[in-house]
Amino acid sequence: MIQKLRDRLTNGKKDNKGFTLVELIVVIVILAILAAILIPGLLKWIDKAKEEQYALEARNIYLAAQSEVAAEYAADSTATPPAMSDDAAKTRISTLAGVTVNSITVTYKTGTWDIDTIVTEFKSSDGKTVTGTMAANKTWTFA
Repeated sequence: MIQKLRDRLTNGKKDNKGFTLVELIVVIVILAILAAILIPGLLKWIDKAKEEQYALEARNIYLAAQSEVAAEYAADSTATPPAMSDDAAKTRISTLAGVTVNSITVTYKTGTWDIDTIVTEFKSSDGKTVTGTMAANKTWTFA
């Protein structure tokens, strides 16, 4: 009788292959919980990285505009600062910045050639059209 019981237990273990439905459901639930926790954090990192990329591209536009202003000032310091909104200026700024500038508006500090604010629309490296505004304190906001 004991021998028969041992045989049953031994044969039962050999036939027991795979996972039960309950085990599979538990694993799927655990994976779903982990995904629910991790995905929002990853999306925030991606958005932050895009914002930093826009800021770098906008900074390049600012530096290119500053370079254009310096060149104009060197040519004729008695003239008024350039508007920078004409097509030739946008083309030069786009080339210098390495970013396609669709529009740019430059405001100068009163009575100086120093750039106060810039409002620009440019095509980002990810193909998105971004509108950026640089305030007087050199911080950018994007839309």
